Amino acid sequence: MVRITRQRMKAALAAGLLAAFVGGCSSAPTHAAVHRGGTLRLALPGTPVSIDPLQVQDASGTAVDELIYDGLVRVSPGLRPVPDLARSWHVSSDGRTYTFHLDPRAHWQDGQRVSPKDVAFSFAAYRNPADDSPASAWLADVTSVVSVGKEAVRVTLQRPYAPFLLQAAALPILPSHLLSQYRPGQQLLSAPALGRSAVGSGPFKLQSQSGGQFVLTANRRYFGGAPQVSRVVLTAAATPNAALTLLRQGKLDFAETPPVDAHAVST
Repeated sequence: MVRITRQRMKAALAAGLLAAFVGGCSSAPTHAAVHRGGTLRLALPGTPVSIDPLQVQDASGTAVDELIYDGLVRVSPGLRPVPDLARSWHVSSDGRTYTFHLDPRAHWQDGQRVSPKDVAFSFAAYRNPADDSPASAWLADVTSVVSVGKEAVRVTLQRPYAPFLLQAAALPILPSHLLSQYRPGQQLLSAPALGRSAVGSGPFKLQSQSGGQFVLTANRRYFGGAPQVSRVVLTAAATPNAALTLLRQGKLDFAETPPVDAHAVST
């Protein structure tokens, strides 16, 4: 499970890149500028095994999902939980009960409001043995998930679990109203109501996917504020050298490359 934690850290860095239009010390810009409202082209570290939130196994799939879906919380670059779908939360004195207050502005990309029912459905799906989700271990101690009014959900654990907020609470929440016919063990994106697409509550919508390339468009109604770019194109690059080649060809705006290569591209 440590591997997935590291993947989420990478995805958080990617989200920061999208927000700031700049990379870290290992990112190199091409000569083409990225303009507000334009297209941002980024490299994925390989083709995702799956972008089904229940079955994500690698950094590439996580990076795509982090742009489409939201968790109750998100993990900051400083590795602290900060509000996402939940605008606030309270932890009981014994560390076993978490009460999350959902942001009333949060909506799914089809216009439906995010509800406590979505949280309960999502946690049940991650925990279902038939789905064999890699994230199921993070929810192993959950004993109940219940609605508290229309905007809050209470999660009770069998015993205190210190990483709960950074792990389980950061998992993508799924749209229960589109998955009423979902059967455990079924690929989420094959559900008829989804139209073989992905409907999340996040800042970007999945427009298309082909091979190792994913095209996402801005969710202008995103409750956290409309993205500064209109479109994001994520292209799989199996190795840093492959990413560097795409960067030199002008097919990427940013890519993670070794410092020496970044210097070569920038000069």
